[in-house]
Amino acid sequence: MISDSHSHTGAYSPRLDRALKLAAIVHRRQQRRGTRIPYIMHPVQVARILEHYGYGEDAVIAGLLHDVIEDARPDDEEMHHGVAETFPPFDPTGGVEAPAEQTSQRLRTLIEREFGRRVLMLVDAVTEQKREHGVDRPWKVRKEEALAALAARGRTEPDIAALKAADALHNVQSIAQDLATGGVRIMSRFNAEPHETVWYFRAVARIVREATGDAPLVHELQSAVENLATTLLQVYEAGRRNLREQLSLPVQE
Repeated sequence: MISDSHSHTGAYSPRLDRALKLAAIVHRRQQRRGTRIPYIMHPVQVARILEHYGYGEDAVIAGLLHDVIEDARPDDEEMHHGVAETFPPFDPTGGVEAPAEQTSQRLRTLIEREFGRRVLMLVDAVTEQKREHGVDRPWKVRKEEALAALAARGRTEPDIAALKAADALHNVQSIAQDLATGGVRIMSRFNAEPHETVWYFRAVARIVREATGDAPLVHELQSAVENLATTLLQVYEAGRRNLREQLSLPVQE
């Protein structure tokens, strides 16, 4: 087990190394929604954003692990065995014998043991419950719960607000970049309408600003969200213009 101590010297951190291993194992078969981009890109970027803005190692590790509990698949036996080989002792039992709640609890125990209570607290604070009784929960319900939790805890735990902001920032920038290259059709990959997506990210930025003040990360997030809103308008207007032009063309016989 790696100690919670941050006493290492130099650029290399064994805790960060092990956190990246855990994230890579859990997310190894996952891809960013609607793309072939390996999902691990997202937690790595979230961690990099937090490190760039000077947040501590616990926050950076939480950035790497922030989706591990939420996205781990109970029926992924290869994932369970990979975690068990890298982080013994870990019960690798998977399949139908391991319901989602059991898998989540095993990972929580592992995260606390390897990285400490604070890292687990940060990860838990941004983990959404995507399914209930085997059924996907509505997007709007999940996001309203996430915003309420952020508002309740962000003021007393600034690292929670920072973690949520970094997560949102990378998601917003990714959507904006995909819009620029793929056009409006890329929005069909999400569970929310475009206006709902902007509503959610604006709400995150507002709550984080209320919790942390005028932190540089907040300014970058707010700017990115408004840029996304502008890009969405431009892309949809371009799509409407193209449709009008196509509809005005004479029918070829």
